[in-house]
Amino acid sequence: MNKCQHIGMIMCNATESILWGKTKDWVFGKNKAITFRSRLGTGLKTYCRSYRNIKFEIVYGSKMINSKFDFAQAQCWTTGKEILERGYFNGTLQLPELLSHTVCHEFAHLVQFVKGWVYDNNVHNKYFYTILSRIHESGIANTLLEYINVEAKNAGILLEYDFNDDKKMEKFKTGDQVWFYVDNRRVEGEVKEVIAEKLKIKPFDRWNEKGVWTVYKEQVQLLRF
Repeated sequence: MNKCQHIGMIMCNATESILWGKTKDWVFGKNKAITFRSRLGTGLKTYCRSYRNIKFEIVYGSKMINSKFDFAQAQCWTTGKEILERGYFNGTLQLPELLSHTVCHEFAHLVQFVKGWVYDNNVHNKYFYTILSRIHESGIANTLLEYINVEAKNAGILLEYDFNDDKKMEKFKTGDQVWFYVDNRRVEGEVKEVIAEKLKIKPFDRWNEKGVWTVYKEQVQLLRF
């Protein structure tokens, strides 16, 4: 079993023991005939499948997991964009958070299917994001994050991006337009000063009375237009 397969099995175990474990009584209250399993796939495809709203299956593709080990690819996945744009895990796009959010995302689809909240074949609708946000707000997402971190560490797997030159301070310069998160709110601004491992950033909007923020480089992304 390679690294990505091992992580996939950890995600499956987390799905069944944590999310399904906390939800199954509610699901069986809807229909006692419902069954569920999660499994590891071999490709990129990662999905929650419903068979006549009775049999449910979540599949985590091992190639999907492998691609999420690359930060540039991670930002392109829907789950990566959700973390950055919706502020899940306070907008922290690190590998453990992304893998944990992937589990949350797929399980939110299961709850969506059980509730019948799919309309016009649109699964990523406002009802889906209501469910997904509730998973995060309930604290279960953090429980998943802790579980995945511990199990990966026990397996000797490092869940950390190797940014190489991408996060060096030379990447940033005065006048760069950047964004970061404060209390789950995305803030866009301009770099005013680069100091050691930190940046001084002036937000574009006026909601923040503080004026200039000092933010660690790991918390900041360059805006791309």
